[in-house]
Amino acid sequence: MNIFRKINIFWILSFVLSCFFAVAAYKVLFRYNTIRLSVLYQAIFNDLLFYAIIVPIFVGNIIKLIDDDMSYSKMISYGSRANWQKKVMKKLFIASLIYIFILVTPINVERLILWMKNSQLQDYCYCILAFITYVLIFTLISYIAFILKIQWNMDILVLACIIGIIFAPYLLTRIILKTEIINFSYIINAYFLFVDNQYLWFAHELMCIVIIAVIICVYALASFQIKNKDLLWRNDEK
Repeated sequence: MNIFRKINIFWILSFVLSCFFAVAAYKVLFRYNTIRLSVLYQAIFNDLLFYAIIVPIFVGNIIKLIDDDMSYSKMISYGSRANWQKKVMKKLFIASLIYIFILVTPINVERLILWMKNSQLQDYCYCILAFITYVLIFTLISYIAFILKIQWNMDILVLACIIGIIFAPYLLTRIILKTEIINFSYIINAYFLFVDNQYLWFAHELMCIVIIAVIICVYALASFQIKNKDLLWRNDEK
């Protein structure tokens, strides 16, 4: 049962969430007006919000988008499986870009413009690279959701797998390393790239390149899956 199929409120929830982050960021900046943008990201975009709100809303929106393009008529109208995949995955990238823009823009504006006198070059550099990182990671999440959706066509299972994937770094490091815990927010906020208050921006660039390489691999995996799977399995279209 596609519980997300008839729901069309995910973008509204995204704007509501953005307003919540704007208020939270203002409160933090009002109390600590010299706080770095990277620290502000780590304070606002924490793991609990990623697991409970940010990622579920995003995945719901992605599932809705994929569902809209999985009707017989739309799939056939694209002319080929390759064209259908290209169109859908392009939409997923655009959705990821818009979603991240909605979430992070208020925080960046407040920190870099309203508190401009306390901003440093490091903050502006981090703003650009963090935005790119967020877009790339959420694009990767959307592509993985796309593969899972094609494989099982079960919304709850797709969401559960995505949450499991982003929770995996914490679980694995908790079991294997034990002394140092790495969680999703630690990775996406690139918090490990700050050494003695020095921002390793070049390493952040390399991180983005690695994510792009992973996205390319996932895209290729989706292409292989689509070529070897019967996509017209749905029998609920009138």
